[in-house]
Amino acid sequence: MQYKLPTITTLGRGNNCDIQVPSTLTKVSREHAQIKIHNSNMYVLYDQSAGGTLVNGKREKQVVLRDRDRISLAGAVEFVFSNGMLSS
Repeated sequence: MQYKLPTITTLGRGNNCDIQVPSTLTKVSREHAQIKIHNSNMYVLYDQSAGGTLVNGKREKQVVLRDRDRISLAGAVEFVFSNGMLSS
């Protein structure tokens, strides 16, 4: 599945998330992470999740996304960033 990214995209289990993962993935927080566009760069921002957010296998709090970066939410679900979109 592919997701177009608006200026701010929230990822998590919560009903209010732009990209919602299954509620059975309890390692993923309700509002796990955000992707924001700022100055034509896209950043993944790790919020207050206990499980962590990994970009290309490294735990990150904030990182500029590059084409083909892999974003893992608590090791439970992974997305690939490409051409300004996420795919799962």
